[in-house]
Amino acid sequence: MGFSTYFSSRIDFLIRIKLTKFNQFKILIMSYIITSPCIGVCDTSCVDVCPVDCIHGPLKTDGSGSEVAELKEKEDGLKGLQLFIDPETCIVCGACLPECPVNAIYGSEDEVPEEERASIRKNYEFFGQTCPPEYM
Repeated sequence: MGFSTYFSSRIDFLIRIKLTKFNQFKILIMSYIITSPCIGVCDTSCVDVCPVDCIHGPLKTDGSGSEVAELKEKEDGLKGLQLFIDPETCIVCGACLPECPVNAIYGSEDEVPEEERASIRKNYEFFGQTCPPEYM
């Protein structure tokens, strides 16, 4: 895949434009969102199938979840921790969705249930981004 093809496909996936009910465009920057069922579990099945290594955490913003195995060995090592999907790297291929044993991954902010909206903010903050006000 050449650079121009890669760049073009990244724009299509990273900036998805959605027409709202008021015929206004809303730009969605975040890709998939991992929500609270992942907390304390951090199953890396999703990491294993990701073709672009965009799933990170629970502590590092890179490393594709490499610290999970070490943390699992410690008592309460994963307590309060979860994995996150890097929107800069995710190509929105969907490979992670069926692999998550706790169904914690959603396809966009709009798909995340109201009770899980805090997960959107956490994902933005984990990667040093500002969360849009509607998800605060």
